Amino acid sequence: MLRTEIEGLEILSERLKTALGTNIRAIVAFGSRVRGDFNWESDFDVLVVVE
Repeated sequence: MLRTEIEGLEILSERLKTALGTNIRAIVAFGSRVRGDFNWESDFDVLVVVE
């Protein structure tokens, strides 16, 4: 992933933590962007596990 993409995921993570607080159990990025085999149409796959 590109540095700007990582920074975007960090911002998303912080916003989720602010909104959901201690109810968050996990935030997981997965898919082609994380594997590095993405193309220009690829999206970001993010799983948020909450209690």
